[in-house]
Amino acid sequence: MYYCRVVKPGIFAVGAILAVISLIVGIFYYVTLNSKANAPLPNQGGIVMVQPQFPQENPGFVHGYTYSK
Repeated sequence: MYYCRVVKPGIFAVGAILAVISLIVGIFYYVTLNSKANAPLPNQGGIVMVQPQFPQENPGFVHGYTYSK
């Protein structure tokens, strides 16, 4: 004999409560991070995020096929 399993009462209510808790924590986390938006940035340690304007003096090994195109 096969029995049809039924979802226990209240399982969707528990899921909804957990979703609301997750939403509240997410909003709190977002507001907390955005409140520090006006804080000065720490020293980035000389990290360069762009390509240099002028090539370096010694680019290292460059294969011969690079310039033959």
